[in-house]
This record gives sequence, C-alpha cells and structure tokens, in this order.
Amino acid sequence: MPSNFCGITGDIAKVLSFKSLIISRSKKELEEALEKSAAELVSLMRRGIVRQEFGLAPNTSLTIELKGGSIPLVASSQLVQNITSSKLNEADSRNLGEILKRFGDKALSGSDVGDMLDAYFVGVKRTAPMVQADTNRLGTYRAISLFNVAKKMVKSHTVILPGNGIKKKVPKRDFVTPAYRQHRKRHYELMQESVAKALRIF
Repeated sequence: MPSNFCGITGDIAKVLSFKSLIISRSKKELEEALEKSAAELVSLMRRGIVRQEFGLAPNTSLTIELKGGSIPLVASSQLVQNITSSKLNEADSRNLGEILKRFGDKALSGSDVGDMLDAYFVGVKRTAPMVQADTNRLGTYRAISLFNVAKKMVKSHTVILPGNGIKKKVPKRDFVTPAYRQHRKRHYELMQESVAKALRIF
C-alpha cells in the first residue's frame, strides 16, 4: 500500500464533504429565492390588473353599465385577492419535471438531473371560492367559480347575458403572460443572487 494512501483518501473525504455542504447550502438559498420570486410575481400580477399596466382591453359601455366599473377584471376585488402562490407537492413537481423533459428542456435533459423540481404555482387556484356574480342590475344572482373566471379571461370567449339571452363576445384579457414576461429577468436575478450568497462563506 502506498505511503500516501491515507492522505489521498483523507483529501477525497474532504472534497466530498465540501461538495455536500455546497449543495445543501445552495439548495436552501435557492428554495428561499424561489419562494420570494413567487411572492413578487403575485404582487406584480395583482398590481398590473388594478393599475391597468398590462394593456387589457377596456370594458365596453354595456359592461360598464352592468358592472358599474370601467377597469377590466376588478369590478370587485375578489379575483385580484385570490391570485396567490403555492409550492407544488411532490407528485405535481415530478409531473412538471417529466413534462418539461418531454418538451425538450435542455436544462433537464442530463442523466444526472433528478425527477422532481422545486416549483411554485402562481395564479388563481382551482380551489378558489365560489362567489356571487355581480349581476344585480340584471335582476339575477348566480354562483361562479373564480378559477373559471380567470381561465376564461386569458382568451376571448362568448357569454350569454342572463334575462335576455343576448350573446356578447368578451375580448381576451390575459393578465398572466405579461406578468410572467415582466418578472422573468427579476426571477433570474434572484436565482443568481441565491447561488452567490451560498458560496460567500467559502
């Protein structure tokens, strides 16, 4: 056995321990940065709707008359208040990872990439409450799902006005895509800062 065998094995152990420490600290910092990024995206999405920063199609004169407001999506604050963020559970994280791999995401194509991703959902959840539609001027009230409202808003669709059966085309008011695009650079900055922070102690 070579005389320097113990020294070599000791150095390897130190390297492996150092690697484990870097991974552990980086994972912690990345998780915190991801949570912060999701929270900032929620704020951006809410603010963009309320302040009309996304160039959403204005309400028509008929809608203004029926709803009593000219700002799209926010005749009441219910939709905006229910834009939230939540971390994906293990099953959903694995499914997301598989979907991204299937669509050729280069960052996930390596053999050493795990099956599960840390990710957050930002938007209106399926579990968002049912609310009473503000249709008082039409003389009717009906329960609607905020999730379905948000889902329809990102693309144009047709509604039938209660009482008279008139069909009305509602223009696309996508409040999701512009928020994600505006936040993209900030998200990358947060991720980069978290890795740099994790390495500062070394």
